[in-house]
Amino acid sequence: MTRASIPIIMLMLCALTIAAQEWDIQAEERIVEPGTTAEFDLPAIDPGEGFAVLEFDARMDNPRPGGSMFYLDLRLNGEPVVAALDRLSTRLLNKPAGVPYRDGKLLYWHSAGTGWRIVYAPDFESFGDSQRHGREPYRFVVDVTDLARRAEPNRLSFHRIIGTTDRPLVIRNVRLKVASEGATRVQSQYALSEIKDWQIGVADSGAIALAAGGQQYLVGSSFSTPEPGWNQLGPGSDDSEWTVTTEAVGDRSWLVHARGEHYRLKRSVTVTDGRVRVADEITNPGSEPVGIIHRHTIILPEPVPAAWLVGDPDPTITRKVIRANSTLFVPLGGAGIGMAFEDDVSRCHGMMECSEEARQAGFFDEHLAIGAGDSYTVRWSIYPSRHSDYWQFINRVRSDWGVNGLTANGPWAFVRAEKFSAENADIAALREHLERGGQYGVLTSGGWTYLEPTDDPPWIGFGAAVFNQPFDDFRVFLKRAIDNFRAARPQMPVLVYEHCFLNSPQTPEQKEQFRDSWVTGPDGEQVIRGWGNVYKSSPQVYPTPTNAFGRAFSQTVDRILDETGAAGIYQDESNHGGQEWTWNAWDGHSAMIDAETHRITALVGHVTLLSSEYRIALHQRIRDRGGLQVANGQPCLMAENLDVFPRFVEAQQNLCRAAETHLYSPLAWDYGVYRDASRFRRALAWGTIPVRLNISGTAGPFAHFFPLTAVELHAGWILARERIIISDTGAYGWPGETVPARVYSWDFDLNEQPIREMTVDGTAVVEVPEGGIAVIIRSED
Repeated sequence: MTRASIPIIMLMLCALTIAAQEWDIQAEERIVEPGTTAEFDLPAIDPGEGFAVLEFDARMDNPRPGGSMFYLDLRLNGEPVVAALDRLSTRLLNKPAGVPYRDGKLLYWHSAGTGWRIVYAPDFESFGDSQRHGREPYRFVVDVTDLARRAEPNRLSFHRIIGTTDRPLVIRNVRLKVASEGATRVQSQYALSEIKDWQIGVADSGAIALAAGGQQYLVGSSFSTPEPGWNQLGPGSDDSEWTVTTEAVGDRSWLVHARGEHYRLKRSVTVTDGRVRVADEITNPGSEPVGIIHRHTIILPEPVPAAWLVGDPDPTITRKVIRANSTLFVPLGGAGIGMAFEDDVSRCHGMMECSEEARQAGFFDEHLAIGAGDSYTVRWSIYPSRHSDYWQFINRVRSDWGVNGLTANGPWAFVRAEKFSAENADIAALREHLERGGQYGVLTSGGWTYLEPTDDPPWIGFGAAVFNQPFDDFRVFLKRAIDNFRAARPQMPVLVYEHCFLNSPQTPEQKEQFRDSWVTGPDGEQVIRGWGNVYKSSPQVYPTPTNAFGRAFSQTVDRILDETGAAGIYQDESNHGGQEWTWNAWDGHSAMIDAETHRITALVGHVTLLSSEYRIALHQRIRDRGGLQVANGQPCLMAENLDVFPRFVEAQQNLCRAAETHLYSPLAWDYGVYRDASRFRRALAWGTIPVRLNISGTAGPFAHFFPLTAVELHAGWILARERIIISDTGAYGWPGETVPARVYSWDFDLNEQPIREMTVDGTAVVEVPEGGIAVIIRSED
């Protein structure tokens, strides 16, 4: 959206006390519609020895109290107002940056690069404890001292970010004042000076010892015992029988043997080319399963201002679910320490954390269980680095994992098939749309739903149930739409939407048929995923090679491909269907463990782990048929990281989710409409590019984004074998190569600039129009 199209609301200051420097800016409720901005002009602000503090209430107007999402972009003088400057200084004053939500997860009030979380509510009173958002869900008090202008006027803006709902933002009680209390900053001498190398060893306690620049960093590990207590590879242990021995078995390798009452541990540590590889084999010699909460923590001698948790640098985050990016990186001035967890169980269970005082950072898993007489190996690596760049670190991990060989094609259009299913469709008009957009292919999207449903609320189709009523007509629409697209562009693939963790509309017979495939809660009842009043609810299931739903879903995929003529399958929510745990099956490695007693309360199955063998076989089954695949959701299993089809994440609303792409294909789902370069630049800032372009869209930069075989990811640019996509002027190239290339560029409004021919000898400087984007393409390609 261009600047001229944003309405500006100029406001008379209704209360101004110059002596106290306090401005009541917007006392009454003001509505801010999606995509618009409420702006307020203010005088210069001189807080003296005090602090400039902004206060406001905000909500998303909704008929009933609901959840929340990041819908507010708040700026002072054009600069984003964020929740913290870094981990040593916060802005948000009236409540914690994160509040406990569900399953040990924290709900954060701000997301870096996206904006502020705003609750859904009909008023400023009814959003209460049942919504689990902590105290003062509407109210924000933020220190803006460093952003306030002291000698010239200030401008405050509230922008309602466009999202998946048309509900407006409502603000009130907006006040700016000079206060005697504000943010405090912790002083730290955390930064290492230039270092030549790291010293790496294993202490007698079994902890991993790192040293550089005169500083010592201990990476300690803790393993729970059901007394309750903790066994340590590091200082201190609660089990009197816990013994640890350490031996060097080479110049750069060690073995640690530890034994306690409930389990044995064998740790292998090997240093190769700056990577410290750790394998912790834990064996349960007992006759009953044992639950083990384990942590692996970098102990920092000074608090640090930054720590990247699963690729997210937001300084307000203290813990974050791993999902697809199982890494941690702590910059230390001229150096840094990274961690990457590599085994499947840890990646599905774990979280990354940084302590509130920023003196410790690491990984923890609260759900590991080991069966009687069984063993499991936790595999992870430490990267002591001579740089403080997250992107160098993540590119090293990508190289070590071998994930740089995947070629992604695009863009893809996401369509409601029924819209394109007319028997006498205007094929010429459809062809013209596709030629203008240059879409590589089409994905039918959003579940199976009719444009004009007869039920209220309507059904939504998933799983094997898409061959149930009322979707007989829908399958006809799918076939017609695919035929129309094929007539318009014969070689363009159309992939049909499916979901292997939901099954609706499920008949009573199917419910019993799939009883062995239910995702259940602790009560043994099948978990039902609700959609509010938008659609009828959907039962959750999971597939395995031997359960009833797995067999039925494989037949469903074959039937979809056979009957519709689709080129492949688009898999939504490819890792699970909402709830990750089921209580009716044990995957051999997962348990609910009481946080106080450390004892197992239930052996459970993690749906991603239970279904892993099936899903990998399904991917091969589709390939064996000559079919294509695209998935929503990046891999959480190493075998899937090494798979060969593109996946994206939904980062359109919460941009930090783009970090989930950093260990696979750097593709982000967006809204598919690009009026200017801002959405491309927004994605590139996180090392990704959008993958969606609506049928009505014009190709623009998309015509030059693909094919894309990513080699390195960076903030603001992507290096691929075929091309380099950039958002800022600088020197770029293919290291060690001399390459004839062509440069395409666009300004902020997506006006294409003159094409430039050049030779890239190692690197070459490429100018990018202000606010625009550019692509460097190998001429021989």
